[in-house]
Amino acid sequence: MRVRLIVALLVGALALASCGEGEEPEATAGADGTDDATPPADEPPDAPEGSDGFDGFDGFDSDGADDPDESDEDPGEVDDDGLGGDAGHHDGGEDDPEEDDEPTDEDDGGSKEAADGPLDGAVVAIDPGHNGGNADHPEEIQQPVDAGGLTKQCNTVGAVTDDGYTEARFNWDLSRVVRDELEDEGAEVHLTREDNEGWGPCIDERGAFAGEVGADLLVSIHADGAPAQAHGFHVIHPDAVEGHTEHIVEPSAILAAHIRDAFLDAGREPATYVGEHGLVQRDDLGTLNRSDVPAVLVEVGNMGNPDDAATLASESGRAELADALVSGIEAHLDEVAADED
Repeated sequence: MRVRLIVALLVGALALASCGEGEEPEATAGADGTDDATPPADEPPDAPEGSDGFDGFDGFDSDGADDPDESDEDPGEVDDDGLGGDAGHHDGGEDDPEEDDEPTDEDDGGSKEAADGPLDGAVVAIDPGHNGGNADHPEEIQQPVDAGGLTKQCNTVGAVTDDGYTEARFNWDLSRVVRDELEDEGAEVHLTREDNEGWGPCIDERGAFAGEVGADLLVSIHADGAPAQAHGFHVIHPDAVEGHTEHIVEPSAILAAHIRDAFLDAGREPATYVGEHGLVQRDDLGTLNRSDVPAVLVEVGNMGNPDDAATLASESGRAELADALVSGIEAHLDEVAADED
């Protein structure tokens, strides 16, 4: 009996020892608290094949420079003087109907009686680029004109912000503030257009206008339509075009530098996408090529950029921009007067 009992106990012990051999052990937590069967949370998954893992801007590097391998458009080729065919401006289509319904504060484009001031005797021509009625006159604005060494179309519609604030309206709004400030300083000021409801003038007429009214200089006011990543201002001055601009190249460059410096002093950032330190020299802009006096075209900001657009659309923003423009113009006229003494 005792032998049978011992045998039975041995058999039972062997059976217990063999239990659970085929079971998988439970997963254990790693030292960082993550499951050993799962990659640690700080290890990113592999990028898809063919990807560099960067989901950045399409066509632009982080510094706003154009990537020629990614985009066929050069945002630096802006349609600065209202000419068709140059990349950069949105063909904004028709002006926003709500904008057209607003009062335009029509005037005759001429100067009011100037107040006594430091700019007594100075005559300034201001060109508010484009016009609010251009979109309604496609045949007229597409007519070819002599742009000074080349042929271009009369004018274009211009850019527009995402909120529908048109460049034509902005140019008109800012130009009148600049005019009023210059007149308060004693200058005689003439605008190239009388309101924001018609079409034109054509670019050749805008350029010739300054000489016709006896202006000392011409400033054409615009806002760019570059991609949203691009921002900042730039001042365009004419390059030499035989038979047209040779006599104004140097004084125009000086005027451009004065306005650029005034914008920098006002805390404005130069363009991140075109030019060098806010200055650009071009030979293909009819408004500049057809001018007989020192002339510049100022792209005061980019309507395609949300931050720039907010400044352009606000009354306070336009007041700051006008102050900078007037400061630059006054600095230039002061230098010219000093050189003549």
